[in-house]
Amino acid sequence: MIPSLYRFTKLLRHLGPRWFAFRLGHAFRLKSGLMQLRLPARDWSSIPLSGFLLNPEQAETDAYSRFRRESAPPFFFGSRPPAPTAQFQHWDSNASSSPVGRARELKEGTFYYFSHTRVAMGSPPDWHHNPLSGHQAPRDQHWSRLGDFGYSDIKGIWEISRVGFAYTLVPAYWRTGDEQFAQLFWLFFDDWRAQNPPQQGVNWKCGQETTFRLMACCFALYAFQGCQSTTPERICGMAQLIAESATRVHADLNYALSQRNNHSVSEAAGLWTVGLLFPEFKQAKQWLELGHGLLERLAQELIYKDGGFAQHSLNYQRLVIQVYLWVLRLADLNRKEFSQKTRSRVAQAGSLLFNLLNETTGRVPCYGHNDGARVLPLNNCDYQDFRPITQCTNYYFKGYRCHEGGPWDEDLFWLFGSEAIEAPVERRPRKELSASEGGYYTLRSEKGFALVRCGSFKHRPAHADMLPVDLWWKGINLALDPGTFSYNAPDPWSNTLFHTRFHNTVSVDEKAQMDRAGRFLWLPWLTSMVRCNSRSETGQISYWEGEPGQAEPLEHSSGC
Repeated sequence: MIPSLYRFTKLLRHLGPRWFAFRLGHAFRLKSGLMQLRLPARDWSSIPLSGFLLNPEQAETDAYSRFRRESAPPFFFGSRPPAPTAQFQHWDSNASSSPVGRARELKEGTFYYFSHTRVAMGSPPDWHHNPLSGHQAPRDQHWSRLGDFGYSDIKGIWEISRVGFAYTLVPAYWRTGDEQFAQLFWLFFDDWRAQNPPQQGVNWKCGQETTFRLMACCFALYAFQGCQSTTPERICGMAQLIAESATRVHADLNYALSQRNNHSVSEAAGLWTVGLLFPEFKQAKQWLELGHGLLERLAQELIYKDGGFAQHSLNYQRLVIQVYLWVLRLADLNRKEFSQKTRSRVAQAGSLLFNLLNETTGRVPCYGHNDGARVLPLNNCDYQDFRPITQCTNYYFKGYRCHEGGPWDEDLFWLFGSEAIEAPVERRPRKELSASEGGYYTLRSEKGFALVRCGSFKHRPAHADMLPVDLWWKGINLALDPGTFSYNAPDPWSNTLFHTRFHNTVSVDEKAQMDRAGRFLWLPWLTSMVRCNSRSETGQISYWEGEPGQAEPLEHSSGC
């Protein structure tokens, strides 16, 4: 760690005095109990649904249920699942696991963590237990009183509380028409709600996690609306949870904005989603307008003109694109408009991923934070397969598919309907990438490519790893970046992979390119320069040369 005075001056230089003042104020609000006063710990009975509605009389159970069934705003799909189709069978035929198989495992208490690790948790599970470390978090304390790092890696607790099982049980129900899958969803939902009273426990601690949970709940509410197990009482209970979740996100939104990363986008999208899909809530209009304005602004601030993303992580770039596709598609269905500037930035972010993708496996270089996060796990593909997101992005912005048909088409079905999976396929070559703002450069041959990162940081660096080389040959990643999976693991894995010496770049005397100033912070921020980037007249030889430089003062963002 670097000296406190040095760290303070560099923080002021790179992040600005307003950011520093806000973070000090936020810490004070947590420690002093002011946040707890604003969002008090309560039980569900003390915050009835009527208190969230424009018309309290609408809160009567049957009346509200009838309103949601008859007048809810349009969603990606209707409530009646189609008969089993050959397309579902085709997607499932060669998959190592299918939604129906995973749904049956859920019934037995086996959950998938981070899209790849099967863990026996029980049915229903203990929502406050970290099975990866054995830690148990308290469930009866206000979230502001709980630390981020007291339970090994806290995402081991958060993972199943994202209600990601909805994205397994809904496809299983639509494939089979078997109501047991809807019943299982409501069993888990009812238990989560009972075991996580408003604002109590670690599962309320993160606004982004709260957002992902409410998105999954919306998905399930629309998909299971016609099921017998979707009772009026459960519809009211879910609406109450979604309203309280949006209240939680709104109350601490500035903290997410101060992070200037995927948290900002996700939480703005969460407020926008609730404001759009639940116009009966008192604060719906405010949440909708606030979320819309932030999503417009953040697209320009965090997605660079060349498609790079401020978090310097290809996995989190996919996450942000998924969030924006969720928003843009719902906006279209509900005749809401986002600017062409925002749409262009999202399209460019998808194009960058396409130009880094290996067609055979769907993988991209494992660059930056890579914890297996997927907002919408709606297919049978490995989580490292990026074809679902590039297929969706290409279809949405260009009207055709960029990959031949396969299980990566299932996202198209859920977001855009059956007609999308019949869209024409137009294959296009991957371009030599020269994304100077994001800092991504590729040298391509017929059978492989090399990726080099050479950029000047405008946002917090994730790793001290400028000028790494990632080498691919015939679909095999020969020289690869380790990424970072866990942010709070026992030694020797405690963020060690952030260090320069673990990347395919130059390390002098095992020193890092920057000084580590915190768990997620390096100082001072590097600038880099491309010295040469050219190809011979015959196209047979490509040459690239770059160098890191010294950190330079950056313009400070005007917002938190």
